Amino acid sequence: MQNSQIYKIYNFNKKITVIEEQGVRMFVLKGSKGSLLVDTGYGGGDVKLAAQNIARNFKVIITHPDTDHIGGIKAFDEVYMHPSDFAQFRSRCSKKSIIINPVYENDIFDLGDMKWEIIEIPGHTCGSIALLDRENRILISADSVQEGPIYMFGEYRSLEAQILSLKKLDNMKDAFDIILPCHNMLPVKTDILPVLIEGAQKLWCGELCGKPVNLGWAQTNRYDYQSVSYYY
Repeated sequence: MQNSQIYKIYNFNKKITVIEEQGVRMFVLKGSKGSLLVDTGYGGGDVKLAAQNIARNFKVIITHPDTDHIGGIKAFDEVYMHPSDFAQFRSRCSKKSIIINPVYENDIFDLGDMKWEIIEIPGHTCGSIALLDRENRILISADSVQEGPIYMFGEYRSLEAQILSLKKLDNMKDAFDIILPCHNMLPVKTDILPVLIEGAQKLWCGELCGKPVNLGWAQTNRYDYQSVSYYY
């Protein structure tokens, strides 16, 4: 199957290109002095070729190592991610030779006319990260901020840490106006953050009623709160 049948590719703006694959988004951040590919999708197509058609000189950064974000990683020899996610990544990546470079809070990828800052937001996974462009006031939130459902069940996840990370982002929201999630609506506004916090806190306190959900590969419960939801 050709890439054009697998990926939906479009420009969010002049510097950010979106690659969509079966409900998950990747981003190519094209700067004047370099570029980034954020995540690699399910791996159903040639994501390397798709990204090369947008930007020739790019590094690959993984927001978190769930399978729908690292499926195309075999095409690359080197990636960047938070070291708290190394174990999860290695358990799911069959390419043992791949080099993982660590990223930490406040690290900056200077692409020339864009500077993307690493924000640590553990919870959805141990080492989940967001990327912040302060000048253009854009946050790439991966899976941790979206209209939902946000997966919070299973190994490597912590609802307590997720609440703290959401509060951290809420306290930082003067730095960004636009949030780009990897799933569902694009973009979302900062007013989703207090809703996510309230929903997560109510879930933690047992104040929400769950509905059983069969995902095919796992069974869990879905907890809805206003416009957001959690699988937990």
